Amino acid sequence: PPGLLGSVDDVTITCWFNWGGGSDWQRVYSFGNESPIRTIYLCPRDGWTGNNLHVTIGGPSGIWYDWNPNTIATDTWYFSALVLKGDSCKFYLNDELWVNAGGVTLNPTDFAPDSANYLGKSHWPDPTFNGMIDDVHFYPEALTQEEIMALLYTEPAKGMVAHWKMDDGAGTVVTDAAGGNNGTMVGLDPAAAWIT
Repeated sequence: PPGLLGSVDDVTITCWFNWGGGSDWQRVYSFGNESPIRTIYLCPRDGWTGNNLHVTIGGPSGIWYDWNPNTIATDTWYFSALVLKGDSCKFYLNDELWVNAGGVTLNPTDFAPDSANYLGKSHWPDPTFNGMIDDVHFYPEALTQEEIMALLYTEPAKGMVAHWKMDDGAGTVVTDAAGGNNGTMVGLDPAAAWIT
């Protein structure tokens, strides 16, 4: 759904994903806009040397931040959390801090209007995600490390703007459990896309 980034100063995006392998540059998620491209995205394997997991924040005013800390295994569930707060970006994979960057001059509001927020799809003509995505949370604030670690094992009740549990089971609508930010599956066969 559009409009998630336009009114927040800080943001936390969390989800579980299991990548089945395949082509480079698939996206677990890509939040932002297509024209001009402004995006916050998570990619399980980039096309650069090393073919690492890739986190990008960029586009506004031609400013890009790219981090590709390490490779990940296929057919394995991972918990991820991206936190953009002030001039910093943190990215957690499972219980490890993989990116801890300062000097980040972009804020979520720099990506507004965010008219193209995707799960499993890129803002570029890259391949769609080959794998499974579960329990996506979008918080309009920067969660602490303790709050993020609690998400590994529990369901916090605080301040979510959107929570896509990905458990609808049929159809093309992905229901937002936190309120009116339902999404629509695009480019997938609804009969084959759900695992129950």
